[in-house]
Amino acid sequence: MATSKHTIPLPNTVPGLSQAAFDRLFAKVGKHLPKVKPSGRPRAFDNHQVLWLTLQHLYCGIDLSDIALREGVTPRCVQIWVGKCIDIIEQHVLPVLPDGTTIRSPKQVLNWVAACGNEALIDGTEFGIERAADKENPGYSYGEAQKEYYSGKAHGHTLKAQVVSDHDANLLDVSGLVPGSIHDYTIFKDSRWFRLLKDCVVGVDRAYTGIEETHPEARVPYKKPKGGQLTKQQRAWNSKQASWRVFVEHAIAKLKQWKVVRRVKLRRRRLTTLVHLAFVLTTYRQAWP
Repeated sequence: MATSKHTIPLPNTVPGLSQAAFDRLFAKVGKHLPKVKPSGRPRAFDNHQVLWLTLQHLYCGIDLSDIALREGVTPRCVQIWVGKCIDIIEQHVLPVLPDGTTIRSPKQVLNWVAACGNEALIDGTEFGIERAADKENPGYSYGEAQKEYYSGKAHGHTLKAQVVSDHDANLLDVSGLVPGSIHDYTIFKDSRWFRLLKDCVVGVDRAYTGIEETHPEARVPYKKPKGGQLTKQQRAWNSKQASWRVFVEHAIAKLKQWKVVRRVKLRRRRLTTLVHLAFVLTTYRQAWP
């Protein structure tokens, strides 16, 4: 990795990515970053270092002011260049399939699912947000805004996303974020995957009870009847499905390895951007581990 004589040499390892994934990411990002001018950046950060510091911020969750203190520059300098790099990744870098193919349409993901036994796993995951009135919608009162984003499952205010993976724990899609009070099955019914996965074997948890009516091949665990017990066969089925469906939990864990999305009290707009970046960068990790 190229370094400047005016900067502290960066480690050989790349935060969160392999060197092969970093090189492919830089090929898409580097051409959009401004050219380095001798007097244009304090300590002459080159574009490789800007991307490296951006990944360190996203993967390790290190605050930009801490990076600035370590590198001996002003926090504003790091904020400007890391902010530009984040904007470029968001605008110009698309997610990729596990074989490295750029995902340009849902049909490509559907073809990948078909090639993987026509099986897809779906689950919802939540991200904590700040507890505040909705300033973006002045018509809401404080109580209405709190109620909309409060998740009884997480016991806090969250945004929720729907995750799609294959049976090898490869993350294939992450939906847009919605308020935490919205049910997982409602998110699924409002998504494009409700229509696209009708002919696929879909693995879900009990939150998706009722999916069998529209997706005959869906596999849903049995729910214990009120005042009763599951049969031995039902328990065996649930155990088998849990060991199969656990791979979507592994895919969610890959997404949340980017520690910047696990910070508490993030602003909603900021979190939406960060989750999208974490998804894109996770697909690069899968394609070039």
